[in-house]
Amino acid sequence: MKRLLVLALAAAAMLPSATLAVEPAPAAAPVPALTCPAGEPIVWVNTRKNKYHMPGSAVYGKTKHGKYECEGAAKAEGSEPAKDAH
Repeated sequence: MKRLLVLALAAAAMLPSATLAVEPAPAAAPVPALTCPAGEPIVWVNTRKNKYHMPGSAVYGKTKHGKYECEGAAKAEGSEPAKDAH
């Protein structure tokens, strides 16, 4: 078994190295200057899933279809907090 692994690694070393095309993560859209009621955060609403993400979330401002909105307005439109929203 070890010999087979050594042979496979040696064969792989002789192959031309492949370059992987890695696409960078999409940049977050700039947060607009919204005026929300005091203490209400600006959330990112995924308009396809009708879920919203809080600032600091890994997908905040990064989903393909979405918009920034005050949390209260997002709730009033029927959006629900995503699992990552606290």
